[in-house]
Amino acid sequence: MSASGCLQIKSVGRYKPKNISLISFNANGVVSSIDKLDKCAREYKADIIMVQETHLKPRLSNACKISNFVQLRTDRQGAPKGGTALYYNRSLYCCLIDTPPLVNIEATACRLSMTGHGILISVLVYLPPKKELLQSDLEALFALGDAVILFGNFNSKSTNWNCNFTNRHSREMEALAEDIHFNVVPPLSPTHYHSNDNYRPDILDIALMKGVALKLSCIETLQYLNSDHGPVLMSFYRRHDYAIGALTSHITTVVENSTRVVTAKSDRKELPSGVNELKREKNAVLRRVSKYFTCENRSHARALQREAKARMKEVRNENWSDLMLQISPSHRAYWGLAKTLKTEGAVPTPF
Repeated sequence: MSASGCLQIKSVGRYKPKNISLISFNANGVVSSIDKLDKCAREYKADIIMVQETHLKPRLSNACKISNFVQLRTDRQGAPKGGTALYYNRSLYCCLIDTPPLVNIEATACRLSMTGHGILISVLVYLPPKKELLQSDLEALFALGDAVILFGNFNSKSTNWNCNFTNRHSREMEALAEDIHFNVVPPLSPTHYHSNDNYRPDILDIALMKGVALKLSCIETLQYLNSDHGPVLMSFYRRHDYAIGALTSHITTVVENSTRVVTAKSDRKELPSGVNELKREKNAVLRRVSKYFTCENRSHARALQREAKARMKEVRNENWSDLMLQISPSHRAYWGLAKTLKTEGAVPTPF
C-alpha cells in the first residue's frame, strides 16, 4: 500500500467534525480527472474523497495530489488498471488505518474522530465485476471498528434499489446483509452510464453501513466529471442536530405563516411641547421633594401638579373638539360606543 502524506503523523489535523460529507467516484483513470475532482470536492465541501480504478502504480508515488487533502493509496500490483485512492481534508482528526488481507476487494480505509459520535471508519471499496463478493472480505472490513461505512463500486445490481435487473453480486450481498447485519444504502438515480447506448444507465456505486449512529442527510449522484461513472455524494448529520434543525425550521415556518404585517398607525396625538416640558419639570420637583422634604419644595410641587392637571384637561378638551369636527360615520369610535352599551353592567346616562 502507498499512503502518501499520511505516514507523517504531524499532518494529522485536530478538527473533529459534527457532520461529514463523502464523495465516491469511479474514475476509470484518475490522471485526466484530478483537476475536476478537486473542483467538485470544493464545490460540494467534501471532507473525504474516495476514488476507485485510479490506474496508478507505485512508481507514480506523487501523482494526483489534491491541495489541502492527504492522499492514501492502494495500488493494484502485478495487473493493469484497478487501484484505489482516498483523500481526507488535512484539518480533520483523521489518519490511515491498515486494511486486513482481502481476497477479492480492493480497499483503502481511514479512521476519523468526530464530535458527538464515536470513531468512524470510512472504507473506500472496489469490487471488480468478475470477482465474487466474499463474506470473509466484508466481515474483515466491518471488524475494523464499531461504526463502519463501506462506500464505492461493488458492481452489484438489484431491483430492490432500482437497478434494471438483479445480478449475482447483489444476491450475495442481500444474503450477507442478514448474516452480518449491515444496511445497504443506494442513491436513487443511476451512477453508471455505459459507453454503448444499447445498455441502460444503472446503479453500481452504493454504501454499506454498520453501527453508524449519524443521520443520513443525502446520497445522490452528481452530474459532474468525465467518466462512465458519476460521483456520488453522501452526507451525514448528528441525529439531535438534525432534530433541532428540523424543529427550528418548523417553528420558523409556523411563526411566518401566522404573522401578518400591520401598518403602524395611532390616533393618539402628541402632547404640545409646552405640556411635555411642564410634566418633566413636575417630575423633577417630585424627585427633589422625595430627597429633600422641605416646605418650599412641597409647595412648589403641589403648584406644578395643579398646573399640569389643568393643562392636561385643556388638551383633552381640545382633542375632543377636533374629533367632533372631523368624525365620520365610519370612525371606530362608534363601534367602541356600541360595544360599551352592550356590555353587561353598563349604566345608561340620562339625557
